[in-house]
Amino acid sequence: MSVPWVSVTPAEAAAHPKGRPGLVIYAIALWLAVSGAFDVLALFGPVGSLWFLVFGGLSLVAALGLVLGAPWALVLSVLMCGRYLVASIAELRIFMFVDAVEEQGLALLILAQGIVAVAAAFHLLEGDRPNLIFRHRYRAYSEADE
Repeated sequence: MSVPWVSVTPAEAAAHPKGRPGLVIYAIALWLAVSGAFDVLALFGPVGSLWFLVFGGLSLVAALGLVLGAPWALVLSVLMCGRYLVASIAELRIFMFVDAVEEQGLALLILAQGIVAVAAAFHLLEGDRPNLIFRHRYRAYSEADE
């Protein structure tokens, strides 16, 4: 059974104790900022392209928007999570063809990046706090639901 959503005004959402970013949202913003910084730095690497600068910049903007509680940050952050998930899958496919023991640690980091991307997107889309902050709504649980 689906739990219905109750819409509130932005002022009501901001006044609620869960209407401000919490530790998980700050952690997601930090992950986006660090990943974006690495993307920007990869621009100067041997295989760097302008897309690293674009996606790195978008990731940094998404992190800033999450911290500030901007409604557009939710969409941009979920898109960046999808981008990091697709990049992780593509990079892991490359590692399938590389038979080097010294590269296994990097493969584990890439796998972790994909797992964090899925977890972050799921929290941003389904979490109570992100829904209150960015979408100005909360779940209406009732005694009958329990």
